[in-house]
Amino acid sequence: AATMEPQQQQQPQSSRTDDWDSEDAFQRDRTRLWESLNSRKRLDVDSNGLHRLLSFVENPTFKEASFLRRQKSGLRPLPQASESDRVALKREDTLPMPAEAEAEPSQPRRKIVLGLRPAYTAPLPPIQRSGVGSFHRMLGGAPIGRGEALRLRQVTFGNAVHPFCKEWRRAHFTFQEASGPHPYGLLAHRDATRALVLCVQAQLLRRLLFPADCPDRFRTHLLAVEPARRPTLLAESLADILWRAGEGRRAALAAPSSECHVPSDDQYREDGFTERLHLFYFTSLPELLDGLRRLENYFTSPSHPGCLLLLYCLVLSRGFLRIQADWDGAPKASLLNDNEELATPGFTLLLTGAACRFLHNGCQLADPETGAPLPAPRTGLAQRPDVGLLQTRPAVGSMLRSPRFPIWLVRRRGQAGLLFSTHSRLMEHWRSETAFHLYYYTGLASQFRPCRLSVDTRQARVATARKSARRRYRQMLQEQQQLEQLQQQRRRSSRQSQPPPQPTEPVGNDESTDEEDQHPQHHQRGHLLERLIQTRWPGAQVEWPQGVTPFF
Repeated sequence: AATMEPQQQQQPQSSRTDDWDSEDAFQRDRTRLWESLNSRKRLDVDSNGLHRLLSFVENPTFKEASFLRRQKSGLRPLPQASESDRVALKREDTLPMPAEAEAEPSQPRRKIVLGLRPAYTAPLPPIQRSGVGSFHRMLGGAPIGRGEALRLRQVTFGNAVHPFCKEWRRAHFTFQEASGPHPYGLLAHRDATRALVLCVQAQLLRRLLFPADCPDRFRTHLLAVEPARRPTLLAESLADILWRAGEGRRAALAAPSSECHVPSDDQYREDGFTERLHLFYFTSLPELLDGLRRLENYFTSPSHPGCLLLLYCLVLSRGFLRIQADWDGAPKASLLNDNEELATPGFTLLLTGAACRFLHNGCQLADPETGAPLPAPRTGLAQRPDVGLLQTRPAVGSMLRSPRFPIWLVRRRGQAGLLFSTHSRLMEHWRSETAFHLYYYTGLASQFRPCRLSVDTRQARVATARKSARRRYRQMLQEQQQLEQLQQQRRRSSRQSQPPPQPTEPVGNDESTDEEDQHPQHHQRGHLLERLIQTRWPGAQVEWPQGVTPFF
């Protein structure tokens, strides 16, 4: 193979520049350079000469002259130098070219640095959506190992012996019809994967409704998203989830291949998917977005389990050691429960980036009900998330009830839904929470029309103020009664030369005189969705739209 030898003799700077400015000298070196690239051999060139070579190629005068000369001689014009050519000419070892790259040797070979393992590729042909072999040769990556496959199954399902159900095997991300009532919505089914799809839908709504460059206060018009923009929103939402799980430092993607990398044994049983994964790691968010656009088919195609693939990518992005630290060393914890539904660690990993087993704020050292010290501290949420969570049992901390954006995932009795508001300043001040609207989205195809709920908290505030006033009035009467009893007892004791007795406890307390205080759940009457809303706004009145049957 022809190589470009570095200059042996040191010449003055002016003579070297003139020699490189000569079109004949450049044409000779450019031809040798192109032959070296076509033969897939290593190219040695000094950095000073390479810099002048690339700068001279970008000269418009030389481009025009070279094009006319080669066109007159019947040759194909040389391609223009691009930013990828600068990367391809670095002094480092190359990887074998894919077979499809040899079809057009006249095109420039570009280098794609995707993840931690770079690979050379041709001027990228259209990605084969149905195949996987050529795709991995272009991107690089590494096959999954036995230890990774074993721990991946254990963290996700709790064991590596029993295969996952058919619901996870066929679940993927797909949008509803663009002409329907929910063009922004992902389609969910009545199975174990519905909660995960709605968690991704919550991140997608955050991207759609609350961009940084939108000055509008009410953003209902943003729900009419264009079909061409929906794949980009999905890729950005998945990137946000994975990048948050990796704490803004790294993220991982996985894609199935046609080869089995982990055979079955007494501890691991093949499921037809986990042992065929190919792993890619990223250290920057733009590279992660580029990888998600290329791997879009694996998340949205019906022939691939896109929802399970997202769970695996989450675990790999978070890391096994950090997940064990989030679980406080619990040996039998997993992201899915025995029914293969999303458990509490799975919800917190999707919404907050940390797989916490508890939903309270901070760290608990004592039992909140009995006050007894706990054998081990319970670690909850450390910061306020972007998307909240509403449920009745177990209790949810204030950070999850009051997220940064007005989007909540609601769960009750194995069902899941999504509440969101288009009011951008709803969570900024309590005055915005007096009367507002909430949209409820189930993700099911049976929801034929949007459901907009009207929430009014003003009467609840008035009732709370009246209750506080009555409580203060009763407390004032009790204090006055105690004072009179104490004065009478002191008069009697002074007459009988006895020490004054201690003040007695009041006959009645605050809870026995108020029927509402005896029943703290008195305000939680009505439909189940209304009770979930009242966990965030106690005593709020919820009005359903006309013609809509209450959910749950």
